Amino acid sequence: MVSNNSEVIKIEKKNPFKNTKQQDAQENTKLVGAYLPVSLVEHLRLLALHYEDSLQGLVQKVLSEWLENVNMPEKKIISELVERAYSEWGRRLETENKHTVAGVRLQKKYLEEIEDRLRRRKVSEDHINRILRELENKMVQKVGSC
Repeated sequence: MVSNNSEVIKIEKKNPFKNTKQQDAQENTKLVGAYLPVSLVEHLRLLALHYEDSLQGLVQKVLSEWLENVNMPEKKIISELVERAYSEWGRRLETENKHTVAGVRLQKKYLEEIEDRLRRRKVSEDHINRILRELENKMVQKVGSC
């Protein structure tokens, strides 16, 4: 802007949408990708602007609150996943009618298959090990009782 006596006056430009709640860089984070409907993403972006937060911060808060409401401990989730895998193992044994030595060979192959499936779903090493250990214990009991 120029005044009458030819002095230049600079006006400070402020961003009305500045993220005032910028999160500190966190070392312990991972990228989680998801395809979401455009309308949902647009709404989330508006909410992030409204609450002066980043989209990441908003999604993190929403997911954290949701997880608190679901209230399902890791141990229970792992137990249910093991049960699911064990049921499939039992179905395969019945179908193959192999409860003896062949069942033991199939057990190793099935555990490798489960491990591969968990890795493809990007499950953590710790969780993979816990699931496989619990599953193997159940499988050994099944084969041992036949």
